[in-house]
Amino acid sequence: MEFVVIDEVSLEGAEKTESFQSKILVPKGLRTSLAISTSVGDVYTMVSCGSFEQPWTMQEVVEIAKTQVNRIVSARGASGL
Repeated sequence: MEFVVIDEVSLEGAEKTESFQSKILVPKGLRTSLAISTSVGDVYTMVSCGSFEQPWTMQEVVEIAKTQVNRIVSARGASGL
């Protein structure tokens, strides 16, 4: 498996965010994935999207990560954390 840090991505509400690309050869072929890991306080999350035929764009993965961060921020605010 090849795992490469691509770039830091800025997500509003997140403290630390990094993006990665991974490639793994499996019986069906080469699978490429894009991932974003991030933290919001003491909550850590990772979005990983991969495909054989139609690769995800980093912008698509960023949009999913933004939704996740917004939900964490909302939940933390609602619970007083």
